[in-house]
Amino acid sequence: MRQGHTIRLLVADTAPLYPALWGGPKRIWGILKHLPLERFSISYVGVLEPDKPCKSGWVAENINQVLVPFPAHHLFFERWQQRILPNLGFDLYRYFFMDFCRAFARAIENTPADVVLCSHPWTVGLLFKKKNTIKIYDAHNCEYLLMKNLVDRKRLGTAVTLATWRAERQACRESSLVFATSSEDAAALCRLYGLEASRIALIPNGTDLPALPDVAEKAAAKQKLGLSPAPVALFIGALYPPNIQAARFIVQNLAPNLPDTSFVIAGSVCRALEGASTPANLVLAGQLCEEDLQLHLSAADAGLNPVVQGSGVNIKMLDYMSAGLPVVSTPFGCRGLAIMDNIHVIKSSSNNMAEALANLLADFSACTRLSKNARAFVEDGFGWEAISLKAARAIEGLVRDRMAGQEEP
Repeated sequence: MRQGHTIRLLVADTAPLYPALWGGPKRIWGILKHLPLERFSISYVGVLEPDKPCKSGWVAENINQVLVPFPAHHLFFERWQQRILPNLGFDLYRYFFMDFCRAFARAIENTPADVVLCSHPWTVGLLFKKKNTIKIYDAHNCEYLLMKNLVDRKRLGTAVTLATWRAERQACRESSLVFATSSEDAAALCRLYGLEASRIALIPNGTDLPALPDVAEKAAAKQKLGLSPAPVALFIGALYPPNIQAARFIVQNLAPNLPDTSFVIAGSVCRALEGASTPANLVLAGQLCEEDLQLHLSAADAGLNPVVQGSGVNIKMLDYMSAGLPVVSTPFGCRGLAIMDNIHVIKSSSNNMAEALANLLADFSACTRLSKNARAFVEDGFGWEAISLKAARAIEGLVRDRMAGQEEP
C-alpha cells in the first residue's frame, strides 16, 4: 500500500454488523462507523440472521456488509448442542466451527485487505490466514476467563474452555496489536498469553451521546410505550447467561418487592423469560432497534445492572449513563469503569438492590446529581467518535510502520 492511499480494512465476526442489536455488534459498529471516510474502506463479513432485519450491502458510505447464511449442517450442531449442553446460552458452531462454513471462508478469502481485524477470537482461523496483511485482534472480553465462569466444566465444558483458550491465544500471539476494552482485561491477556503491554491498545467500549429528554419528553415517551406515569426501571441485555441470570433476578426479586415501580426488560434476553410467570408491573419489551431503544431510554427513570458475572465493560452501563439515567448496579456490573459509588452510580449488592432502587427513586436530588455526573463521565472519553479516532490512529500507526519497513534499503 502506497502512502496516501485508502486503508482497506477487513473485519469479521460471527454475527451481523448492522443493525447492531446487542453489545458485540454495537462495539464494532460504533468503532467502524466513525473511522475517517477518506482514509478507510471497510468490508465486514458476518453471518446472516434470518429473523433479524439485516442484509448484505453498503450500510454506510464506506462500509460494505457481506452476510452469509449458516450452512445446512448448522442445524445438526444446534440439535446436538441442545441435547448435550442444554443451558449453555450461546451457539457452539458460531464460536468453534465457522471454518467449516465454505461461504464464510470464501467471503473472507475473496475480500482484498491491507489490515484484518478479528472481532472476538472465533474467526481467527480464517481471517489470520490472509497473507500480506496487518493483523489486529479486538478483544471484547477475556474470553477464556469468561468461559470458565459460564460453562460447567464437567462433561464437555472442559473441551469448550480449552478451545476458547486456544483460539484466544492464537488471536493474541499472531496479531500485531490487540484492542482491549479495559486495563483489567489487558492485564489478564498479558498474563495468560505472554503478551507485552506495548502490543495492547486500550480501546474501551463506548456509546452515542444523544440529547437528553426534558420532563415533557420523558412523559411523552412513557405514554407512547403504554407505560404508566410511575417510575420506570430499565434493564437491557442480550440472550447471554449473565444477562439471563440478572433478568430472572429482576422478575423474582425486584419487581415483586417494588409494586409501585414499573420494570422494563429489553433485548433478546427476553426470550429466556418467554412462558414464565411475570409480575404485573414488569414489561418484556423484546429486542429493539436503535430508535426504539432510545425511546425506552428516554422513558426510563433509572437503569438497572444486576449482573454478577461476565467480562469486559458492559455497554448497557454506558448507554444508561449517556441517557442521563441514575443507575443502580452491582459492583461487578461497574467493572472496567472508574465510576464511584454515590457519585456516578449507586453500587449495591443483590441482597440490597430493591431497597437501594426504592431509596434512589424517592430522592429527586440524588437522581439529578447522579444523572448529571453520569452523563459527564461518558462525555469524557466514552463517545464513539473519540474512541474510533483512537482506533484509527492505532491502525494508521501500524500501516506507517509497515510502509517504513518496506522502504528501507
